[in-house]
Amino acid sequence: MSERNESADPQAPSQARHVSGSDHIVLRRTLRVLATLALILYFIATGLFLGLRYVVLPRADLFRPRIEAAVSDKLRTPFTIGRLAPHWSGFQPGLDVTNLVIRDHEGRPALTIPHATATVSWRSLWEFHPALSSLIVDQPDVLVSRGDDGVLSVAGVPVPTRHSGNDALSTWLLRQQAIVVRGGVLRWRDATRSEPELALRDIRIAILNDGRDHRMALQAPPDGLVLKGPLDFRTHFRHAPLSAIGKPINWSGQVYMSTGPVDLPALARYVKFPIETFAGRIGNAIWIDFSEGRMTEATGQLSGNDVAMRMRPTQPKLLVPVAHFLWRVEANQDDYRLQLSDLRAELGQPPLEDGTPLTRILRFRTLDSRYRTASQQHGQLLSVSGDRVDLGILAEFSRALPLPRRFLNELVRINPRGLVANYVIEVERGKPESGEVGGDRRPTGAEPIERYRFKGDLQGISFAAQEPGPGLTPRGHPRAGIPGIENLWGTVDADEKGGHANLDTSNVAITLPGVFDDPRLTLAHMHGRAEWTLGAKASGETRPPFTVKLNDFGVSNPDVEATATASYSNPGHGRGSLDLKADFQRAQVPHIARYLPTAVSEKLRIYLGHGLQAGVSRGGTIEVHGDLTKFPYARDPEAGIFHIVAPFTGGKFDPTPFPPRNMRNGTPNVWPPLDGIDGVFELKQNVLRFDIDRGRYKRVALTDVNGRIDDLGTKASNLIIQGNGRGPLADMLDYVNASSLGIMARHQTERIRAEGPAALALKLTIPRTPKPHVGVEGALGFQNNRLSMSNVPPLSQLNGRVRFTEHTAELDRLSGRFLGGDVHANGGLRQNGTYALALNGHLAVDAARELHLHGAAAQMLTHVSGNAPYALNVTGAKGRLPEVRANSDLSGIALDFPAPFNKPVGTPMPLRFSVNPSTAPGEAGLERADLTFGPVAAAYLLRYQPKLQPNTPPAVVRGAIGVNRPADLPSEGVVAAVDIKEFNADAWRALAAQLRAGAAGANSVNGAANGGNTASGANNAGSAATPAAAPNPMLTQFLPNRFALHVDTLTLLKRHWENVIVGASHTDRTWQANIASNQVSGHVSWLPGATRESPGELQARFARVVIPSVADRDLLGPAMSAPALNMPSIDLIVNELIVHDRNVGRLEVDAHNFEENGVPVWQLDKLDVTNPTATLTATANWRTSTELPTSADEATPRRTVFDFKLDIKDAGAMLDRFGLPKTLRSGSGSIAGKAVWQGGPTTIDYSTLNGNLALDLRHGQILKVDPGVATLLGVLSLQSLARIATLNFRDVIGEGLPFSSVTGTAQIHDGIARMEDFRMVTAPARAEMVGSVDIAQKTQDLHLHVVPTVSAGSAVIAAAIVNPFIGLGALLADLALTHGVSHVFARDYTITGSWSKPHVQRVTTERGKIDAPASTVEAH
Repeated sequence: MSERNESADPQAPSQARHVSGSDHIVLRRTLRVLATLALILYFIATGLFLGLRYVVLPRADLFRPRIEAAVSDKLRTPFTIGRLAPHWSGFQPGLDVTNLVIRDHEGRPALTIPHATATVSWRSLWEFHPALSSLIVDQPDVLVSRGDDGVLSVAGVPVPTRHSGNDALSTWLLRQQAIVVRGGVLRWRDATRSEPELALRDIRIAILNDGRDHRMALQAPPDGLVLKGPLDFRTHFRHAPLSAIGKPINWSGQVYMSTGPVDLPALARYVKFPIETFAGRIGNAIWIDFSEGRMTEATGQLSGNDVAMRMRPTQPKLLVPVAHFLWRVEANQDDYRLQLSDLRAELGQPPLEDGTPLTRILRFRTLDSRYRTASQQHGQLLSVSGDRVDLGILAEFSRALPLPRRFLNELVRINPRGLVANYVIEVERGKPESGEVGGDRRPTGAEPIERYRFKGDLQGISFAAQEPGPGLTPRGHPRAGIPGIENLWGTVDADEKGGHANLDTSNVAITLPGVFDDPRLTLAHMHGRAEWTLGAKASGETRPPFTVKLNDFGVSNPDVEATATASYSNPGHGRGSLDLKADFQRAQVPHIARYLPTAVSEKLRIYLGHGLQAGVSRGGTIEVHGDLTKFPYARDPEAGIFHIVAPFTGGKFDPTPFPPRNMRNGTPNVWPPLDGIDGVFELKQNVLRFDIDRGRYKRVALTDVNGRIDDLGTKASNLIIQGNGRGPLADMLDYVNASSLGIMARHQTERIRAEGPAALALKLTIPRTPKPHVGVEGALGFQNNRLSMSNVPPLSQLNGRVRFTEHTAELDRLSGRFLGGDVHANGGLRQNGTYALALNGHLAVDAARELHLHGAAAQMLTHVSGNAPYALNVTGAKGRLPEVRANSDLSGIALDFPAPFNKPVGTPMPLRFSVNPSTAPGEAGLERADLTFGPVAAAYLLRYQPKLQPNTPPAVVRGAIGVNRPADLPSEGVVAAVDIKEFNADAWRALAAQLRAGAAGANSVNGAANGGNTASGANNAGSAATPAAAPNPMLTQFLPNRFALHVDTLTLLKRHWENVIVGASHTDRTWQANIASNQVSGHVSWLPGATRESPGELQARFARVVIPSVADRDLLGPAMSAPALNMPSIDLIVNELIVHDRNVGRLEVDAHNFEENGVPVWQLDKLDVTNPTATLTATANWRTSTELPTSADEATPRRTVFDFKLDIKDAGAMLDRFGLPKTLRSGSGSIAGKAVWQGGPTTIDYSTLNGNLALDLRHGQILKVDPGVATLLGVLSLQSLARIATLNFRDVIGEGLPFSSVTGTAQIHDGIARMEDFRMVTAPARAEMVGSVDIAQKTQDLHLHVVPTVSAGSAVIAAAIVNPFIGLGALLADLALTHGVSHVFARDYTITGSWSKPHVQRVTTERGKIDAPASTVEAH
């Protein structure tokens, strides 16, 4: 030692010190001792080696029980070895272990080693415990298990934790120099799950230990169930010196592990996951640095495919088709950092309805986050930064993560979308109070936020607005919610003290709940810079104070283009104060109300939204200055400024209140809109005003129009609109008709057509209260105008003025021309409800005829000429009938009407009409109306009580009408007394038809003028058939219900009826009348139908009816000209009917109406005519059929079916009775048939006639016929036979042609009758006839076959009478030759031509020869 110290001293001399002899002795003794020890050790080692090799190891198996006991005690689990066999590898001893088994606490094998080779290390000698230099294990079976208590065990030995657990096995493993496992099986069993055991086979394990340095590796091929790729696990760590080698807390090093694809659902069966997995595979590689058994840093990469999982049962599935990212985690006590890079994840979405899949990709390059738990030194910190993130995809991904429920709910409500780039988010909470660290007094994260920061570039950011809470503000305005935005671009930098933002975005939408009626504002562009500051929250305040400033802020969209500067401040309570100045370069007037905040009166917003319908404002401004608590300062104008100025052009304004309201009298409050408006709209606090320089309603130009509301904060402040107009009177009337005035006038102005200009001054006062009473004040000036109405003569050259209010109207020197004459009017309606009107002028009918009137008025004018003055005065008051006085002598008028209303010019026919209160006793409260017109006088007592019976017209109490008789009022009802010498009813019917035709023609012309097409023309043409309107009860009450009529001569149906007396009464809808005249005597009753269009019922009983004779014999045609639907039901009996001075006999008619398949039918149930010579029985029906073609004359075609049978007792007498004397003698039989034709029953349309006839007449004699038939009968008499037998039988058979029978039938089709079996048997011959007869053309085409009857029944019998002998011989010859003679004298004829001049020609059987016509044959 001294030598080393000395040599180490730099001051020591360089020469060596002399060695003494005593030193050599010590050295020699030392070496001797060492040599002796070495020799001893050698022999000991040799002895040990020899003992170990030849004594101990050969007997190693004998020590097996002791080894098993020691290891079992150390591991605290059963340990057995099947056999121990020694071996040597050079100088290193070893053991071959067979059937080594370690059992778990249940006795089941947890580790089974069929064979292992262990080489003992000589280090065991100085380490004083067995140590192996190598251990090779072949095909071990290792069980890794989890017990019911959750303890993890390997080979039956619990795995030690960081601070506890049995570390015997891990310590033993780490003390061996090398351990190799080949072809082993690693099994996993979990007692907490009922899943089958999982096994990894052919695993390879290598453990290398070199002192404190340890390396371990494990490799296993995929099992096909969980692992779809190889498992690779490697670790390299060192244990702390002088510490327990087997406890992980003493380890520091690195770990690497990769698994390849892992099937998540299969893995979840064996490993407890905090999530529910449905599908997917993940592959990962992990590098972990750890120290003292704790992870300090980890990096890795993860990839997944088709992953489907759910974090919580209440959350949606998370679908990740593809995911890949790199990650890095650092842990330093309570400070954690996470870094993600190159992340790309596809988030699956539910497919569309057509099956198209949807995928969204979450992608970013870097994301750095930091989380620091709270401690005594600092509070909780969370920060995130990165290059970019898609908020929408991140939110959707977050909804499936196990995040706090409150956060997820807020995420759903806010629904963020868009990108944030280059962002920094940092939130730091306050330090926990003393004693709360690690405790449970306050939940984690409950400390208030003390510091935060958000910085980032916003790219299309959107988040949903949040609705305000329930209730209203103290001022009664809607509460404002949290704003939302869509597609926001810009930058923002904000912290707990304030911040700033620069915005420059297009196609942005801002949602402001509770601020506007439609909270979503869309903007084509928005730009500006905002700055804000936040102060500390004061005690008792709901929020911290803050200020916001907007600089160079501008917005534009189709509605508006504006710039603004604003400053808003809030002290921490209330609505704050605002200073705003906005300039509008452009604004669409119809949408102004859309941008009025809800703080403005709702009624005003609705009214302006409806009233402002068009226009553009340029150069408008909005200013707001003051406390927003009292905004818009309508109730307190001094509290602030809210000023809107909006010049506009091309505006359209509708002054009608909206929503629609009624005035106090129930009339809808309606006023048509005005357009083409140029003016200025201004709203200043509580004053609304608009001034219009120009505007129009149609062609009416408006000037100096202005409107105002002087105090918006007071309901009593009305909207007043006034102005002037000038333009066509027609457009002014159209405005009146479309307004409340037209409604109050029941739109009577619709019927007025106006021409010419007019001037209008109008003022409207519109209250802002429910059911307002609108004040109207104005004047209308006429300027040579013309007014006309349908079927009313026009009023032309109208001048003057009408002043009016909502209650009054006054005519100011109104004049014009009416019916060709002048007219003057004065008077009006006063405020107290009384009125007075005075009209006077002249009627010039000739001039009125030139007005081209249409309809009945034009037809009436054709019967009137001349002119006459008139005067009309009307006075009255509301609630009673007006007092009317009208008169004119009509002396200058000529009337061309049927008597008694016809007169020449110069003959007076006074016309007087008056209505006045009745002064007769007992008639108080009644009005008397009197009318005198020529021979007609009428008087009525009327009752009018509008207060007791509102909306009820005057009622007739009683009345009287007299023609050439005084109108004496009866005790009840309305009576008429008529006494006329001559009355031409046909003339009046013709006049009525003329008026109806004129009205129908006018309607047709109007329909064509209104653009009627063919169909409409057809409808107009059929207007005459249109059902008439039901009688007006107000008018029918003036008609008499009893009358007495006396006419000396009545002309009706072209016949004169003498001394006609009719007494009729009307009771219970039925008219009863007794009729007496020189021609008629009987009783008639008439019951009208339920409606005017439905048929009535006519019942008549006549003792005698004489039809006067005239040239026109069509009596029933005019009476049955009505359609079948209107033909009445008839019950008629005439005991004695005389026509043309001939007694027809007794007539009975029974008919009724019904419908068949929707078609009206008039059914004649009975028509009987009975007299001594014959009886006619018939039935018929007459129907309207829509299936038949229409004719030019009929709106709807008709069809008649007639069935008849005539039973003849004496044909000759019957013909004598009907005016055909000496036509036939005797004869009896019948004629029956059925006929159908299109049209009415009174006129047969032969072209459509169809049916059949049957004739059966016997034992008669034809005495005389017309010339045409005589020709035919000449053939039948066979005068040519006289050349053969010159016998004269005239004395025997007399004159004419006797017949024994005439029979036959005929079928009629379209007016042509066809006969096949006509047979006539006469004395001279038998005739058979076939062919056709054209009934319409009265022609025939017949073939006649005549066979003479030369037999015992003819000349032979006659000869026998003259000379019996000759007759007997002839009879014998006739019997032998009768058929031959008949055949010889048979003749055939063709009969053609007309009925009056038939052409009869004989047809011979000889070829090429035709005899002369039979008409030329003469008898000798």
